[in-house]
Order: sequence, then structure tokens, then C-alpha cells
Amino acid sequence: MLTASLGATGFIAGDLLYLLAKTHPEYAITCLVRTQENADKVQSKYPDVKCVLGSNDSDEVIQSEVEKADLFIGPCSTVLMSQTPQSRPTTYPASPPSALL
Repeated sequence: MLTASLGATGFIAGDLLYLLAKTHPEYAITCLVRTQENADKVQSKYPDVKCVLGSNDSDEVIQSEVEKADLFIGPCSTVLMSQTPQSRPTTYPASPPSALL
């Protein structure tokens, strides 16, 4: 199964990544991360996870990954996920917490 997720370095997404990788090693997991530094951290712990660089505003990147995935998980803010790109807030935290990395 191909799984895509928004984020991998925040508290909820980090826990989710850990559980998915541990309980379903057969899954091909792709995560959206904001920086190469975060991608390197994720891949140092989960070498089989593919990281795609982008943010919650990277609509084309997200859509592309969603179209490839059998399962999409978006543990980020429900406000972001429920709004169209044009109506989303224009400010976000500078970077996600790295609680689990």
C-alpha cells in the first residue's frame, strides 16, 4: 500500500509515522516535509520513507502525492485541510516542532 502524509516531524505526525513504519513495514510511505534538514532527520530514522519537500501551501505537490497514494493522512490543522487554497490563512508557524526527531 502506498501511503502519503502531510508532515512527519510534528508531534501527531511523528507518532503516526512511527506507528505506521513499525506496524506496517510493507507500506511505501511518503511524507511532506518543509526542509531538507527535516527530510534528512526523517530518513535517518526511517530510511525507507520517501520525503517530498513542501509546505501546507504546496498545493500542486500535495495533489500529485495524493493522486499516487492508496491512503492519504493529513494530521495537520483541520482548518488548513477544510479550506480552499485561496481562503487559507496566510501565516503559519515558521517551522514545525521536531518533538520526535
